Formats: sequence, structure tokens, C-alpha cells
Amino acid sequence: MLPIIIAATFLSRILFLDQFPPSLNWDEASLGYNAYSILKSGRDEWGVAFPSIFRAFGDYKLPGYVYFSVLPTFLFDLNPLSTRLTSALFGIILVFTTYYITRKMIGHWSLRIGHWAAILAALSPWSWFLSRIALEANLAASIFSVGLALYFSRLSPIVTTLFLTLPVWIYNSYRIFVPLFLIPLFFLRRSRISVLTALIILLPMFGQMLLSSGQARFKWVTILDSAAIGELEYLRNTSQSPYKNLFYNRYSYLIFHVSKNYLNHFNPVFLFTSGSTNYQFNIPNQGLIFLVFAPFFYLGIYQIFKHKNYFLIAWLLLAPIASSITKDSPHVLRSITFLPLPFILIALSLTQLKSKLLTSIIYLLFLSSIFYYLSSIPNYSKTYSWSWQYGTKQLSDYIVKHQSEYDQILITKKSGEPHIFLLYYQKINPNDYRTNPNLNRYLRSDWYWVDSFKNYRFINDWEFADKVASLDPDKKYLLISSSPIPATKLTQINSLNNTPVFYIYEI
Repeated sequence: MLPIIIAATFLSRILFLDQFPPSLNWDEASLGYNAYSILKSGRDEWGVAFPSIFRAFGDYKLPGYVYFSVLPTFLFDLNPLSTRLTSALFGIILVFTTYYITRKMIGHWSLRIGHWAAILAALSPWSWFLSRIALEANLAASIFSVGLALYFSRLSPIVTTLFLTLPVWIYNSYRIFVPLFLIPLFFLRRSRISVLTALIILLPMFGQMLLSSGQARFKWVTILDSAAIGELEYLRNTSQSPYKNLFYNRYSYLIFHVSKNYLNHFNPVFLFTSGSTNYQFNIPNQGLIFLVFAPFFYLGIYQIFKHKNYFLIAWLLLAPIASSITKDSPHVLRSITFLPLPFILIALSLTQLKSKLLTSIIYLLFLSSIFYYLSSIPNYSKTYSWSWQYGTKQLSDYIVKHQSEYDQILITKKSGEPHIFLLYYQKINPNDYRTNPNLNRYLRSDWYWVDSFKNYRFINDWEFADKVASLDPDKKYLLISSSPIPATKLTQINSLNNTPVFYIYEI
């Protein structure tokens, strides 16, 4: 049974990996190009040799995914398949470790429970969808699951602790979750945890978190951002309540919103019907886990408390913390610390079923859910291709074909950071890029901007009118805008639902 599950997992993650989701987004392109840059030069996009954190756009990326992607890039060159392959392969590993962890934890009915947990890990939207994107979160969850498998296998505590702590260098949620979770793990079976190894991995992480680079991401996602502080000040100033200072302060705001976010991670709407509002991490109006399994998830929670399974209880209670202190919570990615726990809980409950008829009905509903979910993918690709910055590869291909005809190419910034897509799809040599005399990049407003390199110049749409008016009449220009401008139109690039993404003009 397990070989069939693993084979199905492999096919579901590898087939059409470069085509769905429909395009690389800028984070995927950034991860891929930095892996390419490390491979070619031993330095990142900015010229830092083998960094422990990678400067990106408005924040910094942890190094794990970049370094894990160097080998696929070496084997298959720089392309969407090689960039996403790391996530896909480790998504397969997550299925196997889910099976192993479940069997090791449960003494009775362990084979059946293991199979159910593996099937859920293989085919549930939460784990399947994220395995098809170049995501640090998915890689971190898989590495952590390997650590748990080693924890239950009673192998070397040093190796076990290494895999349990390595995710703190891959995805930010684990920087909060791992140190907290190591505490109950240590007290439950202290002989399986190496304190020295944990300190070697974690202490540099804590040191990095004290630096501005280590805090950059948190500044963008924290609940208590400038907008929240402004709202508190407004409520304090306009409220007539004598207790306004008690109600409208940072501490009460944090307690209320963190508590609400925490509880919402167990909300069936988030888990089983709608997912989160971010279109890049789940299909809208589709649950992260199929609805048929909702009763079994909550029954599984009841069972672990009833039978005092302290390992699973600790995991369940600690998993939402990192996501709860951020905006847009519950968030599919920041809640990744749950995986593969929900599949284990559901499997625990499913194997309690005595009725063959009811089991058969669940199988049929499960299969129906899979087919319904798969049928929504073409519409998702068409409707939300814009959220994947679709058209950037087509634009890069057009520019490569025609750039020699123009003195300068002006490109809109509307679709994210266009420079990273040109670097990625043109496979521009990292050393050539960093030493290009026309390279202009800088930090402003907590964002790293690239305004030009080679004969490319990146501008905002509202600047086009002034820029066009100031162009040298003796030179020839290619203009790429996200909206119509008064110039000679050559062509346009559309999203998958035929909505214009780029208008291409010349002067």
C-alpha cells in the first residue's frame, strides 16, 4: 500500500510542475536566481559570499531553500521545474515521514492509521498545493517531519536534534515554534534530544534575530504595525469612555487579536471550507483539508486529550503561536507548523470506525472531493494568473528577441520587481549583473529598489508621461507599460483570462 501512496504522491507533485501554478511569482524567482548565483559565483544577488540570510525586496529570506535548490539548479539548469523541484521532492518526503511518525506513535492499528495519515498528507489541498510552489515553509515542514521521524526511531540524538532545529534557518515560523516545542520533547524523552546540538543551531539564530536583517520580515507582518498603532490612537482620542486607556492600548490590542487569531486556527471555515484569503497559497473557497474529514479532525483532538497523548497535545497547542502574532492570521504558510499533525489526528479517528458502510461512504466522498478540487484548477489558473505575475516570462522572451533594436527599454514596476524576472528568465550571469555599469539599486522606505541595469530602466506607471516627454528624439525606445500610453503600440501580453498585463510600445 505504501509504495502506491508514494507513487501517487510523486506523480501528483511532479507532473506539470512548471505549468501549475501558472507562473513563478517574484519570491520564487528570487529564490531560484539566488541559488543560481550561489552556484555560479558563490555569492548572492547582492555580492555577499555564502550569506546566512539573503537580502530580497523589502525583507530578507532565510538561507535554507536557496542552498537546497543549488543541486537541482546544477542538474537541470535555471528554470521553473528546477526551482520548484526542492519543494516537490520534500513534499514527497513529508508523506513518508507522516506514515512513519504515525506508525511509531500508535501501538494498535498502526498500519491502517499510517496508511490513512500518508494518504491525507499526499492528497489534502494544504500539503499538495504548497508542494508545487518554491516555498521555504514547505521545505521547513518536511525537514521538521524528518526530525520527528528520527525522534521516534531512537537514533542518534545529535542527528535528531539537527533535523528538528534546522527549520529555523529555512522559515520564520519555526524560529518561534521550534524552541518552544523542544521543551516538551526534552521532558518527554530527554535522551533523544541533544542540548548541545540545539544550542549550536539556535544561538546564532537568536543572534541574527537581534539584527535589523533578522527582524525585517516581522516588521512587515506584525499585528502591531503603524496602522494598528494609528487606529489605537484614533480610538483613544475619540472615545468618551472613562476606561478608554484601559481598552485602547498596545497590550489589550495584542491580547485580543493574538487570542482571536489563535482560536481561528481551529475554525472549520479556515480549515475545511475557505482557507485563507491569499490566492497564492490555496484555491479560493476551497478548504485546506477536505470537508468530509472535519468531524474526524475534532474527534481526533478530543481523543488525544482523553488519552493524554502529551506529545500531540503539545504540538497542537504550540503550532498556532507563530502565526497568531502576525497579520492576516490564520495564514496558510505561517500555520505550516501544524503539518502533518491534522492528518495524524484525522487518521486516529478514521480507524475507530466499525461500520464498513460508513467507511465506504467516506471513501466515496473523499474521491469526489479530490475530483471536485482538481476540476477547479483550470478556472483558478485563468482567474488568478495575475496573482502569479503571469506574463513576466513572455515579456522576458519578447525583450530578448528585440532588445538589440533599441537604445533603451523602459519597463513598468506595476507587476512587482521586474528586474528579478529578467535576471531569472535570461539567466544573466550574476557577476555580469553585479558589475554592470548601468546598475542602479538602493534602499528607500524599507525596500530595496532596482531602477536600472544594462539598457533596462524600471519606472512607475505614473512616471511614463514625464519620462516619454524627456526621451532623446535621436534614440529608439521600447516601452512596456501596464496601461495604455500615447505611443506606437506593437503588441500586448495577456493573462490567462485575456486581461492585458503588459502593453508594448516603441518610440
